[in-house]
Amino acid sequence: MTPGSGAGGHADTVLLLVRDTIYLPDINKRLLAGDMLGEVAIFSDHATRSTTAVCEDECELLRIKGEKVLELFYQDKTNDRIRPLPVGVSAAVACHG
Repeated sequence: MTPGSGAGGHADTVLLLVRDTIYLPDINKRLLAGDMLGEVAIFSDHATRSTTAVCEDECELLRIKGEKVLELFYQDKTNDRIRPLPVGVSAAVACHG
């Protein structure tokens, strides 16, 4: 994921916000430290981001590759009955500073 990517972009990572806040203008919501973004799109058929996210300051994010998230998820046999979503909801981050 690159700064400036947004809604409609390909989702190939899940992010954990470690520091600062991220604003989701399309849904007028703020994410705080400890919140994740991108996880729903990883499980969708199209892996497409549905909204743009904007760092309100210098954010610190941890990133995990989507393929690793899926690998870990499907290793857990209790998840066998869960199928991917047909439409994803996720966010891309545009860092402005």
